[in-house]
Amino acid sequence: MNGPAIISLITTYVIPELKEHSRNVDGIYLHQAGKIALNLIKENLYKDYFVPTNFEKYGNLVSTSIPVLLKENLKKFNKSKKILICGFGVGLSMSLLKLEK
Repeated sequence: MNGPAIISLITTYVIPELKEHSRNVDGIYLHQAGKIALNLIKENLYKDYFVPTNFEKYGNLVSTSIPVLLKENLKKFNKSKKILICGFGVGLSMSLLKLEK
């Protein structure tokens, strides 16, 4: 893993995409990449969104981090009208999904 490249991906692509698509969302569910990555993203969002984490409990669960995060926050997820789901990683790629009821 190339830590500096991941941080560059986050600052160059992930944060700008989240800012562009996060208007009026009830929550943002992020891949649980690591404490530094999650804090960097949270510090750069426009307002205090609901951004749950479980990295402290499990570490980086790779491709299962978002499904586990959704399961642990199912009540909040079910009540939400709009959410963003964002995955990113070592392959230096990212994807963003906006779900709206």
